[in-house]
Amino acid sequence: MSSYDVVIIGAGCAGACCAMELSKYKNLKIALLEKARDVSTGATSANSGIVHCGIDTTLETLKGRLVVRGNTLIHELQPKLNFGLTTCGELMVAKTDEEIPNLNKYMEIAKTKNVPVELWDYERIHKEEPNLSENIKKAIYCPTTSVLDPYEFTIATCLTAKANGVHIYTSTSVNGIKKIDNGYEVVCENGKKFIAKVLLNCAGVFASQVSEMLYPADFHITARKGEEYLLDRKLQGMVKHVIFPCPTGVTKGTLIIPTVDGTIMVGPTADNQESTLIKLQLVKG
Repeated sequence: MSSYDVVIIGAGCAGACCAMELSKYKNLKIALLEKARDVSTGATSANSGIVHCGIDTTLETLKGRLVVRGNTLIHELQPKLNFGLTTCGELMVAKTDEEIPNLNKYMEIAKTKNVPVELWDYERIHKEEPNLSENIKKAIYCPTTSVLDPYEFTIATCLTAKANGVHIYTSTSVNGIKKIDNGYEVVCENGKKFIAKVLLNCAGVFASQVSEMLYPADFHITARKGEEYLLDRKLQGMVKHVIFPCPTGVTKGTLIIPTVDGTIMVGPTADNQESTLIKLQLVKG
């Protein structure tokens, strides 16, 4: 049985960043647990890699309060960790007259967060992005939106954490947590046991299941299975910016994303799943 000051469950981008940040404190003994054979294999491995500017979330939510700062921190980390990152900006587009008032709402959100934005008219949109549909009437341009390589980002943060003394355990699936004096006992399927003074749940779509090992979770995660489509390299440069449709109350819609490698990615789809026992996948087309 191994004892640690902090045990982190889940080595996706969130768990990896927590491990790296805490590794700055040399007096802490830290373990990062991952059920898969390698880090960055869950939702981190199959997301769009967008570093959002933050205009689509209000300050009333935790995400809305953190996203702008997160954008800044990722740009500060890039020259230190050397992961793929491109600042391409985004266009949030309105295809109908009915959607234009929604753009004004997001302009106001940007103002409350001091996010730089511009409202582009039809002529400016199609000058900058001539391959977009002629149905697009107006758009918000935000220059701080970027795209990164989520694999490189997570692997770089894990390697930095490991170099700073964090112990990383892969193929280590947690199947039991018990509260003990001064901490927690974590039991894993491979027979390993850990004692932690502090336990961080970074298990992504499985976070509620991990929480319920200790106490009834006060939240529920509805898992979604999505697909992203990589277009032919011949279409590189088809768009310069990340293209967002005007969001609905349920989804941000299907995006057009110029990746850090130059290829164009379209997606994601979003199908609700009855169970979190799903396999996220990247479909190449």
